[in-house]
Amino acid sequence: MPITDASQDWLLLHGEEINSFTVLKFVRKIETCDTTYDITIPVCIQNMSLLQHFQALHLSS
Repeated sequence: MPITDASQDWLLLHGEEINSFTVLKFVRKIETCDTTYDITIPVCIQNMSLLQHFQALHLSS
């Protein structure tokens, strides 16, 4: 069983299983100030997330 973080600094927007993959869409601050369990989201991950978001917007229009 994973450790439960006492400070839940994120909000689940959507979750689904596609084939054998679990996809979660969530929001959280880049830096939560919870140094016990949270890590800062690196810039490379931020950029990848934005790229995926913009690609999804382009495909849906």
